[in-house]
Amino acid sequence: MRRSTPKDVQRATKWNKDNPERRREIVNKSNRKRMDKIIQWGKDHPKQRLRTCKKNRKVTRAKIMAIIGDFCRLCSTKKYIVFHEINYKDHPRGPHALWYVKNHVNDFMPLCIRCHNWVHYLYQVFGVKLDEFLKWLKEREKNDCLS
Repeated sequence: MRRSTPKDVQRATKWNKDNPERRREIVNKSNRKRMDKIIQWGKDHPKQRLRTCKKNRKVTRAKIMAIIGDFCRLCSTKKYIVFHEINYKDHPRGPHALWYVKNHVNDFMPLCIRCHNWVHYLYQVFGVKLDEFLKWLKEREKNDCLS
């Protein structure tokens, strides 16, 4: 196979600009082939796939916790930490959830499962969002200190 010259690169770039639909079709076909190979490997090696997924999830979770913290922001416990979406936007759940959190770290806050359930209960039943709840808590602490 011969090496690409600058002229070849220019020609390919021009072709890509002139034929965007055809380029997209070729890229999609190549991506489909790659994904089919990955899916087939997963079917052929289920135990290895499961181990790899678990390992990747642990690594990703550790990276996220290093960025946003590894303790509950409400009660300071380090057990059973989950990530709460601050803006109450809908987000993926299940195996792809951590990848979403990793790409939108600023939108999440670490909470223990107990506080997370309380926060969602307050929002669903009373319509109280987390930032309003935190303001209320601070005011309450201030008033308790003054009395």
